[in-house]
Parts: sequence; C-alpha cells; structure tokens
Amino acid sequence: MHLSPRTVGTHLYRVFPRLGITSRAALRDALGTASDGRNA
Repeated sequence: MHLSPRTVGTHLYRVFPRLGITSRAALRDALGTASDGRNA
C-alpha cells in the first residue's frame, strides 16, 4: 500500500490535537512515553 506524504500529513494534522500534541517536543514526549510502556 502506498500513502503519499500529503495523505500522512493530513491525518497527522487531524489527530495531533486530539492527542494533545502541539509541538515537536510534545510529540517526542508522547513517543517516549509510548515506548517506555512497551519495554516494561
């Protein structure tokens, strides 16, 4: 399956506010939290 960068960008633009992600730092923190949960 091929997804264009524009399609991915659109979906991320819509979902980030729902997740409370407003900056790159917030994204980093959210991804860090998610990976911490999987490694434990």
